[in-house]
Amino acid sequence: MAHTQLKNWGFVVDNCNIALRFDETNVKAYFRLAKAHQSRREWELAYIAAEKGLALEPDNKDLLKMVKAVEQNARNARVQRQKKERARAERVGYVKRLWRACKNSNIKLGRVPLIATLNDDDVDEEEEEQIENQWGYHHPHSGKLPKFDNENSTSVTSWPVLFVYPSHHQSDFIEKFESSEMLAMQMAEMFPHEGPTPSWDYNNEFTCDKLAIYFEVHEVSSDISDGVVFWESVEKLSDMGSCMNFFENARALKGDDGLEAQEKARTKERTRLGAVKRKWAEKRGKWARPDLPGVVRVHPAMTLIDVLTDERCVVANFIPSFILIPEEHEAHKKFCKEREVLGLLAPKE
Repeated sequence: MAHTQLKNWGFVVDNCNIALRFDETNVKAYFRLAKAHQSRREWELAYIAAEKGLALEPDNKDLLKMVKAVEQNARNARVQRQKKERARAERVGYVKRLWRACKNSNIKLGRVPLIATLNDDDVDEEEEEQIENQWGYHHPHSGKLPKFDNENSTSVTSWPVLFVYPSHHQSDFIEKFESSEMLAMQMAEMFPHEGPTPSWDYNNEFTCDKLAIYFEVHEVSSDISDGVVFWESVEKLSDMGSCMNFFENARALKGDDGLEAQEKARTKERTRLGAVKRKWAEKRGKWARPDLPGVVRVHPAMTLIDVLTDERCVVANFIPSFILIPEEHEAHKKFCKEREVLGLLAPKE
């Protein structure tokens, strides 16, 4: 009663549930539980609590009023919940299908850090900026998935693809890149040899024949020997369950499933981040940093599927990513000094 008067609805819910564990026939506890859920706009739970109370006292006026007050909202909430559950079941089925297709094609999937800090008050700006620099282009597109031709197809036919241009601090996101399409075809469309140039390309440096293409090599696996990974690293997804959890958290953090789901996902990701950071500090040292990932240069005549099935490629966040830099640009020289170039992926003929 005291928490009800103070409108501490969370405490009311907790105390009523405790009371009902001691005595399942406590009608007053059911009413106050229903009142708390009603005040929190948890309509279905309010209706259920009131109905349980009425099963014990069918003529209880307070509970009858409560049922009448929340019944329509509870019905609407139930419909919305069922829609969400169906949508989630469809997503789960799709991600399972995607996982199997990638497994059969020897395409490795990976996850990226979804948050940069452990809490809102303890923001390490330098650390946050590092993650933003590396993965900031990814985050607006989280939740995008590759596509199949039809319901019976067993292989992925198109992917969302990200092109990053570090020399000019720009990027492009391609919603649907056909698996069988050559990179050269897409580059010729985006940066034709003779044609309009992007507004940010002041010196006409971005034309298809001047660009070097790379993908980063991520060899960090969730089952490495000592279980230690750097928190900014791409971590290879080892099973279907971890793949589904990552996708659902990425969607939720964007707010796709509402504020409550967003906060739950944030808590999960912060718990994971904290565990990874602690393990890294214990084994490697708090200030230790791994080298930047190595890269593989890609010949423009390679198709997207050629790259994805290369043993060195891990597709992070379900979005294949390529780094494009003008061959003669100063940024390209710096890039090659900072990164180890691990080879050239080129047609065999």
